[in-house]
Amino acid sequence: MGFSLPSSPLAYFPAGGSAAPGPSSGTQRLYLGASAGKGALTAGCNGPYLNETAVNKVNYWTLDFLKAAKSYAIWGPFWLPNNYDPTTPIIARFLWTLTGQAIGSFTVQWGIQLLELATAWALDTAWGAAQEISALEQDANDRSIISQDTAGITPGGSLAGTRPLFMRVYRDPLSAYDTVTVTARLLAVQLDYRGL
Repeated sequence: MGFSLPSSPLAYFPAGGSAAPGPSSGTQRLYLGASAGKGALTAGCNGPYLNETAVNKVNYWTLDFLKAAKSYAIWGPFWLPNNYDPTTPIIARFLWTLTGQAIGSFTVQWGIQLLELATAWALDTAWGAAQEISALEQDANDRSIISQDTAGITPGGSLAGTRPLFMRVYRDPLSAYDTVTVTARLLAVQLDYRGL
């Protein structure tokens, strides 16, 4: 599936490519830009930072994940639409870039966890199981890189539409699958879910 990036840091769209947001059946997409995220209080990544390209002055936000240690970014809570089907998993993909990496076949290990809470649930509820994906860099620096889909993600907590969802994303630079030696810069995360 393709990755489409809207201007808003948080937006819902049908997966068929229509620009008209709103709940409907079938696969739906939720976009979360780096400008809407923050580094976690424990082992947080850096940013968000506003960047600009040298020639065409393209501005873009990033959350920066260093090579030194595993670090996290957080989003939310934000409400899932009332047509969210909790019996089906959520799929994620990552839009990212890097600068200063030697050219070659190097990968970054991205991971994601979700948590959904109902009324009166403890805020300190366990996250759902993490899903990870190794994303290949594009043989050049300062390029947009779109990962493959993760496996299905099941949020922790109590699953239903119109309930708040928390999200955290991490880079695991100590994984054998993370071979990029510089900071990985995340621009956005795309979530696909099924609508009833």
